[in-house]
Amino acid sequence: MIKFRSKSKIGEGIVYYNRVFGLSVNSSAYAFKVLVGFVILMAIKSQLSRRVLLLCIAILLVGFVTSFNRTAIVAAGIGFLMFYCNNWRVLLASFTSGCVVCVYYLSSLIDNFNRGKDGVDLSGRDYIFNEFLTLFMQRPFLGNATRKVWLQIDGNLYHAHNSYLEFMASNGIFISLLFFTGYYLLILRGRLLIALPLLVYSVFQYGLLWGLVFHDVVFFGLMFYLLKSEYGVQTSPVQEDVAICQVS
Repeated sequence: MIKFRSKSKIGEGIVYYNRVFGLSVNSSAYAFKVLVGFVILMAIKSQLSRRVLLLCIAILLVGFVTSFNRTAIVAAGIGFLMFYCNNWRVLLASFTSGCVVCVYYLSSLIDNFNRGKDGVDLSGRDYIFNEFLTLFMQRPFLGNATRKVWLQIDGNLYHAHNSYLEFMASNGIFISLLFFTGYYLLILRGRLLIALPLLVYSVFQYGLLWGLVFHDVVFFGLMFYLLKSEYGVQTSPVQEDVAICQVS
């Protein structure tokens, strides 16, 4: 385990323990909405003026800080790098800004990302992942007969905190392979770049594949909007970014 010296008591001055979620059911749902906003902004950024784009980015930054969902922040960071992979000016400016922030706030950033603890904190995901993976290995072909699996700990029910692991443990490898193949061919093919932040988020959160809920409805709406743009008169700016990144 990698250990750091925390300068604050657990919970004292840590943004993680002071998160808000507004009208959402919890901070994770709020963070997912902010991440969706980020993805939509990247999809339509070429249609906005510079002033409006910067204003939207500022609002989203406030959303990421107030929700302080570590997975959402990392997913947005990865997505940002991919969206601007062909724009060295933006990457250089972002790298320089990141270095300046780290110089002045490195200790505070480490404290906040580790929730004020001395080591890297996974919020129990290492244990939950292992339990769901064990269940999947016990029933690899049929899973839980398509019924969603929940892990009971001290009287509380927990999902896998991983959309893909939850889906495979619930449905087994046959249904999962069939579903993911169709999911890629019909939804993700040609639009993988714009979907990347939400796909990364779903590795450590239950983001996509919930069913007919906000997460998936908005995601499918965005994907089909891009599909319509792809076959329309004008080329989607996201498609151009994908092509440029692939060539690079």
